Amino acid sequence: MMELSSESLVLRMPARDDVPSLVRMCADPLIVRYTSVPDPYPESAAIAYVDEVIPAWWASGRKRVWFIARHSDPATMLGMVDLFDIDRRPGEAAVGYWLGSEFRGAGVMAEALTAVVAHAFAPPVAGGLGLTRIRWQAAAENVPSWRVAERIGFTLDGVQPAALLQRGQAVDAVLAHLDTPLTAAR
Repeated sequence: MMELSSESLVLRMPARDDVPSLVRMCADPLIVRYTSVPDPYPESAAIAYVDEVIPAWWASGRKRVWFIARHSDPATMLGMVDLFDIDRRPGEAAVGYWLGSEFRGAGVMAEALTAVVAHAFAPPVAGGLGLTRIRWQAAAENVPSWRVAERIGFTLDGVQPAALLQRGQAVDAVLAHLDTPLTAAR
């Protein structure tokens, strides 16, 4: 399983030691509101997620999940980035992310997302996925998530009414994409 690195962060496979942090962070009302994490999130579900679900996704090649930590403290989980719906034939994937409340607003997610995007766009011979486009969507009211995507260069595609199902309710979705520099230059 691939570990990614940036100036101050390491993006790594989750470990069993991350389960208490995962359960605590996923009780955050904003994470519950804007993601599909179980509410409440029992420890048994987090253990299954870390031990079984994430490794199976990696093995399938269709989804990669990284937990974010600092180089200076690799045991402390800060948040998570998912690269999912990976389809190498058209060269596309989608991305989602969240941070624990105590780590928001400090540029952590922009740095982590930049590392994931670089990996996704890097050619396979360089250890990357060779993708050409990454899609992103979030609830229209999730402005902090949009700011992160915008900060690293995602292009707004628009707002689609009632396009996202969150906790059983249809909400408006902001859609955006990021193309490789080669694709964008065409």
